Amino acid sequence: MENGLVMSQELKQKQTLSAYQYQSLHILHLGNAQVGELLKKEYLENPFIEQREGFSGEEYQWLEYYKANVKESRPIPGNGSGPEAGDADGDNGKEYGTSGCDWRMDIKEQLYDGRTPENRRRLLEQMILLLDDHGFLAFSEREGSRLLKIPVRQYRVLRKQLMELEPEGIGCVSMGEYFLFQLMKKGIHVPDAFRDLCMNHLEDITEMTFVQIAHMIHASFQEVKRWVRVLGTLKPYPIRDSGEGCAVETVIPDILIVPRGGGLEVRVNDYYMRQYCVSDFYRRTMKDEDNEELQEYMDRKLLRARQIYLAVSRRNRTICRMGEYLLKVQGSFFRGGFLTGMTYKMFADELEVHESTVCRIVSNKYVSCPQGILPLKYFFSKGVDVVDGQGRVTGTMGKSSVRELIAFLIEKEPGDRPYSDGKLADMLKKEYGLRISRRTVSNYREEAGIRSVYERKV
Repeated sequence: MENGLVMSQELKQKQTLSAYQYQSLHILHLGNAQVGELLKKEYLENPFIEQREGFSGEEYQWLEYYKANVKESRPIPGNGSGPEAGDADGDNGKEYGTSGCDWRMDIKEQLYDGRTPENRRRLLEQMILLLDDHGFLAFSEREGSRLLKIPVRQYRVLRKQLMELEPEGIGCVSMGEYFLFQLMKKGIHVPDAFRDLCMNHLEDITEMTFVQIAHMIHASFQEVKRWVRVLGTLKPYPIRDSGEGCAVETVIPDILIVPRGGGLEVRVNDYYMRQYCVSDFYRRTMKDEDNEELQEYMDRKLLRARQIYLAVSRRNRTICRMGEYLLKVQGSFFRGGFLTGMTYKMFADELEVHESTVCRIVSNKYVSCPQGILPLKYFFSKGVDVVDGQGRVTGTMGKSSVRELIAFLIEKEPGDRPYSDGKLADMLKKEYGLRISRRTVSNYREEAGIRSVYERKV
């Protein structure tokens, strides 16, 4: 048989994405702040994208805020450290983006979400100016209330709201309280002995042995060793460095879930899109021009402006559908209940899209709700089935909510007779209808950093 070359012809059908489709997918992946940067860049480069006059809506007065209300830090007279909340008159305005290291401005921006009343916002702005370089309010609540000239109870409520802003834990009074705040956010139960260690004896850890610490707080050597190891995994400060090049990442929510008429309403934060519009003014004025090269350039720029605008509009519509589905599934959580199990596949089936598209929708997105500003990924977990008395599945509960329930039950257990994992599984099934195994309870307990039944026994 002779070797030779063989020529053949084959017909294949292949689907490819156009440049516009790639651009739409890229914009769908972006967060709100990134969309604002993209539109600002296009506005500076594309003559067909214009900025609207009076674009700031009633609920999102962010630009006016930066121009009129951002205050520079000044020392408090007689204190020698910390900034002062001065009067608005005479303050120099500062535009967005002029200082990458002004982390106080990044924190203040989060107050302009349409949910914080003006009088409370002004007090919170003053508290932000009182933060030290690490992000702590390093004085007692009584001293803070005296500086702001408000009751201690009101100061305590405001400080709690401040601690929920990004970066979380801003406004803690000390490193010890910040440690406890991080553990609380992770759902880890902290015994009273180690709570006292964080608040009152944190500096002694570096100068004492584990045996000495265990004797001081009346705990075992192994417990002290374990908790010191846990503290070593936490961040010491909300603001790690306030020097040059230390910008705090600003979180601007994409979905707003706000109370309205006794219920909840979903809104899309389209603040940046409302700033700009597509105008063909240049196209009309140059209609009679004979310069083909210029006409081609204008056609290309006009096409890109329209594509950008349509892609951002489609992104906002998709996010709005996401918010509506989120409110439908997690409505009980937004009203103070528990998270319901929700997966990417459930949402993909609802929107009739691929799961990879859902991943793009979820990434870099945040939700502003009565519980605070949360990443959209927070609401997705497989969950645990909830059954009724006849064993029928009536719903699901999210993984994080189940961990919180386990921590709650363990916190209320008698010290001399702690609950075993099997007992916890029975209690969860009897009291909350959760169909959960002993092994799953054990895994969730370990993820929450809670000791076993033998280690918890007093």
